[in-house]
Amino acid sequence: MNRFWAILMTAVSALAFVVFFRTPCALGDDARLGRYGETVSPVNDADIVMQSEYVNVRVSKLNSETSCEFVFVNGSGSEKTILMGFPDGGDAGGTAAAGTGLNEDYGLYDFTVSVDGMPVDAKHEKGIKPAGSPDRLNFPYWYTWEVNFKPGEKKTVKNTYRTSNTSRSNGFMQCGYVLATGASWKDRIGYAKITFDFRDIRLYQLESINPGNFRIEGNKLIWEFSDFEPDRNISLNIDLHEDLYYGAGGSSDMPGRLKALEARGDYNGIIGVVDNAIGNRDYDQFNVPSLKTEKAKALLKLGRNDEAAGLLDDVAASNTWGSKQAAYTLLNYYKETGSKKYREFYEKKVFLHMNGIMQRLAQQMFPDLKSSYKPESFNIKVTPTLVDAVVEDRDDDLESFSVEVWYLENGRKLHLADYKVDEFPSGRYMARYAASLQPPLGDGEIYYRVCARDSAGNVLDTGEKKVMPVSESNGSHWSDVYAQNFSWIQEVSDNAAERDKSITNRDLFNLLAKSNYLDIGRRTEQESIFTLFLNDTRPVSRAEAMNFIACFMKDKGYEGFKMPDSTVAAEKQAERFNDWDAVPPEYREGVLPIIGAGAVIGFPGGMLKPMANITTNEVLAILSRIKYGITSKKEAATADTEKDRLLKAVLGDDAARKWYEDHAGSRFVLCEEGQWYILEDEKTGIKKQRCTEELAVRTMNTMPDIYISYGGEDAEINILQKLGSPPHRYVLVADPKTLALKSSRIEDY
Repeated sequence: MNRFWAILMTAVSALAFVVFFRTPCALGDDARLGRYGETVSPVNDADIVMQSEYVNVRVSKLNSETSCEFVFVNGSGSEKTILMGFPDGGDAGGTAAAGTGLNEDYGLYDFTVSVDGMPVDAKHEKGIKPAGSPDRLNFPYWYTWEVNFKPGEKKTVKNTYRTSNTSRSNGFMQCGYVLATGASWKDRIGYAKITFDFRDIRLYQLESINPGNFRIEGNKLIWEFSDFEPDRNISLNIDLHEDLYYGAGGSSDMPGRLKALEARGDYNGIIGVVDNAIGNRDYDQFNVPSLKTEKAKALLKLGRNDEAAGLLDDVAASNTWGSKQAAYTLLNYYKETGSKKYREFYEKKVFLHMNGIMQRLAQQMFPDLKSSYKPESFNIKVTPTLVDAVVEDRDDDLESFSVEVWYLENGRKLHLADYKVDEFPSGRYMARYAASLQPPLGDGEIYYRVCARDSAGNVLDTGEKKVMPVSESNGSHWSDVYAQNFSWIQEVSDNAAERDKSITNRDLFNLLAKSNYLDIGRRTEQESIFTLFLNDTRPVSRAEAMNFIACFMKDKGYEGFKMPDSTVAAEKQAERFNDWDAVPPEYREGVLPIIGAGAVIGFPGGMLKPMANITTNEVLAILSRIKYGITSKKEAATADTEKDRLLKAVLGDDAARKWYEDHAGSRFVLCEEGQWYILEDEKTGIKKQRCTEELAVRTMNTMPDIYISYGGEDAEINILQKLGSPPHRYVLVADPKTLALKSSRIEDY
């Protein structure tokens, strides 16, 4: 278990307590303590003001060395002697030998204190959890010392200590500094300067930095705050994968071998070692990009610049471990050689594709790349039963995000959702909150408000918005079965009559982007591809919409969708429409595979109506059939027999049956401390999404979807489970008439 945060700061009754979360580096401001028998615990002080603090953290891969200088002033008219303290999360007793490279070591080592330049002996005392406080206030030990203040006297307290950084077996390291501890002193803090000085770590290895209002000087990150209430902490996540090479038997000596060759200037030797390692498949595929980058750096030393630049460009585009190292190396090369290629490379491979840290490093090299973006809403959908709010920031520097939904009746406010967050993983460029709501019974009104702020102080605030009641159709409208698959999307109205209106080109694009979960980088790429389609705002014909959907999804693999080829079978299906000849020739190549996939059924009389404006409901029907094989109630009347036939085929194959049963809904539901979660697939791993008990129970009782698709000579029986981690789909290739199985495969969406 990797516990990497534990700190300092909350309120209990009238006392403002300092709270230390267990950070990988147990760093934080000095605290005011009180004695409880033979133990100590943090308490608030109403007279002593922290005037300023200067903190310098020297970070290496194993340890961090910290020096702090705090200036305190006695704001009272009387003399005071107070007990100051610094929390120690370890059990080692503060000996230097114990803090040398453990993965989880929260202790402080070589701790020193001085007051006005005079060394002070600090005691190492047992702590106690304050009554009624959270467990995170329960520190096993504290370093303590007494400080005497005369009326109005100023004192300078200095601390130095060493900590072991928390590292994980997956190659990440965490460290940070706790500012919130300073909130226990009187009034606001006048000034603070926090500097992180990285020794054997490169800034492009920083995976996430919170908060984002830092500046870069050389290999340092610097935060400055003035007249502030410390309500947030500094946290860093560092990617050390390029220093870790894993072969078939575990970690290897590859870094040492490469460094030895580099020290001798044997760059051809580096190229040979890397080529052999890749050719022999000695290393995990995730290590290959870093190895290729080492080869590219050797090529640059040998003057083989074009070959090196091409290799670095390829690695940067891979968006895997080593891609940021490759991008940083290539940008440096462009800077040193004065190449103008940096802008195109930045826009296509770095901006919106890596993270805000890499963007800022690139902008530091090339000042003309600097830009400033404000938080923008991408999707805000709130109904009486759900909320889904997505805010994006192209600078990747979101600092706070909040979503409130409340019920108001007779002036009384009852929160249905109250979500706030102030730490964001870099590289997401977004913040999202999604949840099911359980509105109370009654005639009250529901409101919501979404707010976001970035490190530059730019604010997005929707203000208080009233949630309009849903026009209930009780599932009677033909489109309801389709709309429920996309109910969280802003462009999908809960009113069936509204969905029966023509959809615009922009709304069609947004619906596709959201339903396929495109991140901002991929969506921006698609916007540039479909610039002509997105010009102006206008209705879209059915033929143009089908062609656009095919072009958008073809060969992209979004949600596991694979567009069938334009085969003779599709052409025969198209010929059943009496007005097929009315389809413009430029759209037929896209319309054919949509028809071939069974996504378009047409109208009575065998009409396709290709030139009529397409409605939102019709788009939702096409997407549901493509993505989920879902049919309406009318279609379902003739589909029950087919479903039974497909299920029989699945259960008749041992491997398919096992996959089907292993991916039941119960596998993706979790309950922890009374809170239900559904396990969802995320870009960087599994996300626990909070849900209601009702939704959890409903999910537990589901089985994977089964549907059939046709293309060419064969049929494909798809077993689809959208929850959990990839792969999500088991495919049986079968005879289209008899469903006799020919082969099988497992794939993602």
